[in-house]
Amino acid sequence: LKSPHTLYVGAGLSAASGLKPLWERFSQVQGLDLRVIPLENRFFGPTVNVTGLLTGQCLMSGLTGLDKGSCVWLPEVMLRDMGNAFIDGTTPETVEKALDIQLRFLFSEGGALLNQLFETLT
Repeated sequence: LKSPHTLYVGAGLSAASGLKPLWERFSQVQGLDLRVIPLENRFFGPTVNVTGLLTGQCLMSGLTGLDKGSCVWLPEVMLRDMGNAFIDGTTPETVEKALDIQLRFLFSEGGALLNQLFETLT
């Protein structure tokens, strides 16, 4: 990277741990500070650990404390029918305003996801 870059990626507990080999590969990129944020499901309970069932309220709880203006990348499966709201009806804009952060959504398909991240970093 031309300059140091912090990349926040949020995911359900299952994906955050299951994709650990990918996160470790990204952490080898010089100048990249990758911060994976495992998000607990506070709506359905901690035993429900898949990313697609996280709600806007789960995000507001799990992303609290990030620096203002931080950009957090999230899997697009979190949006209901790939639309503009989480399954609890909360919109990304509501989360952004409440926490003063930016949310961006990652493609689900592996190659497209990698391309999207690399385009962001370069």
